[in-house]
Amino acid sequence: MASRWSSIFVYTVAALPIVLAATHARADEPRVDGLFGEWASTNLIASDVAGDASGAFDLQRVYATNRGTRLFLRFEITSNLNLQSGATSNGTLLVQIAMAGNRFLTIDLRNKSLWRDNDTGLSVGWDAVGYTTAPTHAASEFELVADLAMFGVVVGSPIAINFSSSDSLAASAPYTMSQPAIAPVRRSATRAAGATFRIASVNTELTGFLVSTRRTKLLRLIDGMNADIYCFQEEYNSTATQIDTYLTGSDPMEDGANWNVHKNNDCVIASRSPLLALPSANTATAGAVIDLPAAGTGDAVVVFSIHPKCCGYIMSSEDATRITQMTGLITTLNNLRAGTLGAAFEPYRQAPAIVIGDWNLVGSITPLAMLLDPAGPNMRDAIPPHLIGEDVATWRGTTTTAGSFTPGRLDLLTYSAAGMNLRGSFVLDSATLDANELAALGLQAGDSAATDHNMLVGDFAFGAAPTCTGDTNGDNQVNGADIAVVLSSWGAAGAGDANNDGIVNAADLTVVLANFAGGCP
Repeated sequence: MASRWSSIFVYTVAALPIVLAATHARADEPRVDGLFGEWASTNLIASDVAGDASGAFDLQRVYATNRGTRLFLRFEITSNLNLQSGATSNGTLLVQIAMAGNRFLTIDLRNKSLWRDNDTGLSVGWDAVGYTTAPTHAASEFELVADLAMFGVVVGSPIAINFSSSDSLAASAPYTMSQPAIAPVRRSATRAAGATFRIASVNTELTGFLVSTRRTKLLRLIDGMNADIYCFQEEYNSTATQIDTYLTGSDPMEDGANWNVHKNNDCVIASRSPLLALPSANTATAGAVIDLPAAGTGDAVVVFSIHPKCCGYIMSSEDATRITQMTGLITTLNNLRAGTLGAAFEPYRQAPAIVIGDWNLVGSITPLAMLLDPAGPNMRDAIPPHLIGEDVATWRGTTTTAGSFTPGRLDLLTYSAAGMNLRGSFVLDSATLDANELAALGLQAGDSAATDHNMLVGDFAFGAAPTCTGDTNGDNQVNGADIAVVLSSWGAAGAGDANNDGIVNAADLTVVLANFAGGCP
């Protein structure tokens, strides 16, 4: 990522001063998303020889950085493994962080537990240290974050990092917590500029709509997002009629209209617009074509709400099931494109597609890779950040119980690379919002606690993304409106990403300014 600015820059454009109240430089703060482009060679703190491991985790390189008391670690191994589960013969890998005053934090990756001060009886919950890992799928490199404040660590504190069990470094790697804390980016939940429709998705955790206290919270979240399309997972026991009743009563679009609902097993799609259900290849997917005249365009989008098989690891039976389930989804999409689903679907053969939901991507990356394949569906993975900060995790985990999967990005938003463009996206966790932000959305701080997954939101426009350099709003001009788009989506993916590097930041503003007042061919 390019650098985010640490001071205030003033540009005078078209005789109007535009003040950019930017944040402290953030580009070198890792976003724990399983992508590693923001890590610098200067973050390398240790290397280890290959072939010296007693278990499956054979360390190669270890990187570290911090922001205030939050420690970010990246480490590489020699083979593709799942961090949190696998064959018993793999063994485990322990991350050991030593601090002043004989304080320690130990992370047991395969046994999914934390403890302090070298005493397994002194367990630590994920939330106590803000612990997150990525990626959730099998890989040969990983990153994690843990806040060490509870151990008395401050900026300037020396620590030492080592590993044990499967492998260890020849000597503990010293690191000084030298980087200051950074105030988190605060993003807006307002629909992105140029968007023609919004989609939102949440796993409601074991039919949350049928539990009255949880339903009240879920409906506040739904009402606050004002989405045109909602997708739900784990609604095992509710009916489509019940979900229509709840949504109509909540009235998130404030027009009193009923909702059209398609439900297959626990997966749900709901929209006020006409909805044409696709045939279901398996119980892990609900698919539908949604014609969106309410968006003002009459365009249609193909939506799949998915909840593949849980658990397992790479090459396990559960992983094989997920791959089979994704194969079924892609077959349905291919049949739509080929015109073999019948006359009713003929007008929608080339409609762009969105696949969204709780992917349970805890085995191989194959189900995701199948959708992203340029020779196949050719979709893109949005990777939205939280409204507040750089976290991308959607699953919070059971924060106090050893053995629970750690917080991570289990809910994904993927979309067609042709026919539609992403204008903005985010993860909603009401607990991170301040009083004004909550009031603006009609939420309470505890609303997201209605389920163990956070809501995922995406704003889209039909048609190709703007091709004129610096034109972020698609009006074939580069002017102050494009700067406004960049600022409104700062720190996230979306419409303001003028250089298409996956993040809206100072580099995109530079692109807009370099092409300012220019028309498009």
